[in-house]
Amino acid sequence: AWGSATVRASPHVAVHLHSARAKVHGGVLIDVTGVNDTTEAWLEHHGIEVADGSAVLFKAVGADLRSDHGFEYPIGQTVACDDWLDEDSCGNGLHLSPRPVHAQEYHAGRARFLACRVDVAGLRVITGIGAPKAKVREVTVLHEVDIDGEPLEVTS
Repeated sequence: AWGSATVRASPHVAVHLHSARAKVHGGVLIDVTGVNDTTEAWLEHHGIEVADGSAVLFKAVGADLRSDHGFEYPIGQTVACDDWLDEDSCGNGLHLSPRPVHAQEYHAGRARFLACRVDVAGLRVITGIGAPKAKVREVTVLHEVDIDGEPLEVTS
């Protein structure tokens, strides 16, 4: 339930509450209104493991390893954004998602998915949008993955 929605659910239906303004009648309530309150809460909600201050997020790119905005994501390289702004808005950063399927939502028809290591201290969650995403100043591209986030075998 988003925004000021009203939901009526039968007793065995799970309802995810995303807005304190929404009204829910019945169902089994799953309150996720605090998911975007902190970076840590967002990471925990999406089951993203943090190790040594970094986490792995995902990027959808074209066959040429480029994003819609022209950033190239070469495997094994670090990619940086030169117009970074640490604010809760799209743009001014490199956008990533907690899972490849979420990344695909922003890049319909994209052929490839990449696992990218990010510094959690520099991660900014973007709220008020569809599928979950966040942005950072720079990423290290680890490897290519499938839609489930499983590494693809490298063939030579």
